[in-house]
Amino acid sequence: MTDIEPKSILYCGICSWPPEFCEFGITKKKCQTWLNENHPDLYQSVYPTAGNLSTANTPDESNKKSKPNTTDEKDITGETTGGEDGSNDDIVTKKLLEKGVSELSISKEEKLQQELNKRAAKEELKLERKQLEKISNSKIIIKKISRNKKKSIVSISGLEILETTAGTTGTTNNKVSIKSLQKKFSSKFATGTSVVKNAENKSDILIQGDVFEEVHQFIINLLQEQGLNDIKIELTDDKLKKKK
Repeated sequence: MTDIEPKSILYCGICSWPPEFCEFGITKKKCQTWLNENHPDLYQSVYPTAGNLSTANTPDESNKKSKPNTTDEKDITGETTGGEDGSNDDIVTKKLLEKGVSELSISKEEKLQQELNKRAAKEELKLERKQLEKISNSKIIIKKISRNKKKSIVSISGLEILETTAGTTGTTNNKVSIKSLQKKFSSKFATGTSVVKNAENKSDILIQGDVFEEVHQFIINLLQEQGLNDIKIELTDDKLKKKK
């Protein structure tokens, strides 16, 4: 059986690629010069239209070639690289790639942040719309309940809207708890107050005494302070209902 001799492949002394691929690299001109000087026959085959490159150097070229390979040069990124043995091109390429990746990463981060800001703005707008809808559908009911001919109490329901909504147009914009309202009513009208659960398991405030009109005005002022003027107030007097 006849042994097959391995084919000898020539590699460029500059970029280490086969000469046929040098034209696709960033050191094409150096590769051409190396191939013309070391393998002129192959040079004519690879670059048939390029013509012979003069091996005679101009004074400037001679000066450049006389520089040792260890001479440092500045690459286009402004940093020092190696000599002219081809390693400097690799360094420049690497730095350009690193710079490109860095800029790309920054660009992606900026786009991501912009997208997050847009989503946050949309979510905030969505919540604001829900809040406005909740306010427009809310109603505080002030009811006067007669116990006997002389005694009565005032029941206030629907106050939970003040605990969950801070207001959108007012100047105070502080949520108000049912417990704090009870204390305010007790102090304002110098009477007994209590918090009870209604049929819907929500908290109502009961105020002893005939303070129906005063409570109504107090609630109006409170809603104005909270910027919740869109909340409706319903007044009910069970004594008038009985007469009807």
